Amino acid sequence: MHASVDKDNLTISITALREQVPFAIGLLGDALTRPRLDSADMARVRERTEAQLARLGEQPSYRADRLLAEQLFARHPYS
Repeated sequence: MHASVDKDNLTISITALREQVPFAIGLLGDALTRPRLDSADMARVRERTEAQLARLGEQPSYRADRLLAEQLFARHPYS
């Protein structure tokens, strides 16, 4: 199972052998209807995300993209 998110999309995918598809769909259903994220997991994900954002902030191309978005979209969430 894999999930990703960006400004516009949430994508969730699952890969399984044919005979395991019913089980995989059940797992996907559980993940969507009964998500679980312990506080320790949340802290780990937050730390990783903050580190990624810090690294991105050091890249001139990322900073230029952010400045352009701020200028183009002003008060819109895309800015």
